[in-house]
Amino acid sequence: MTLIARNRKISDKEAELVSELCKVLNIENNYCKNAIERLYSNKFVLESPPKFLNQAAARAFVRDAIKIGFADKNLHLFALNWLKFVAEANNIDKTWCILQLQDYLETPEEDENIFNMLSVNQLVNIEDEG
Repeated sequence: MTLIARNRKISDKEAELVSELCKVLNIENNYCKNAIERLYSNKFVLESPPKFLNQAAARAFVRDAIKIGFADKNLHLFALNWLKFVAEANNIDKTWCILQLQDYLETPEEDENIFNMLSVNQLVNIEDEG
């Protein structure tokens, strides 16, 4: 949510992706909608990047943050800087992040089913099997 809050606008596609992410994480739909609607007025939105316990979760977060934050295919300086802070906080190579962003931005819209491609889907499925 911080990524969306930083660029100060929420596109319909970003809101849809956040809703999909909430479903995957089993977060109640009304809670998710309220969070999106109140995002700009919420003074408790964390500015500091999340720190994950493992690289798989951190990388899934970065990939999904790219998909959500750049759903409109526009580069936002605040979003780029925030992703840089997330990478640093989680010891993720910045080059890897740039390659993820580049791959996403070069993916033709018509060939992409982004709702089924959230990285957290794969991470949750792996944990469910284990």
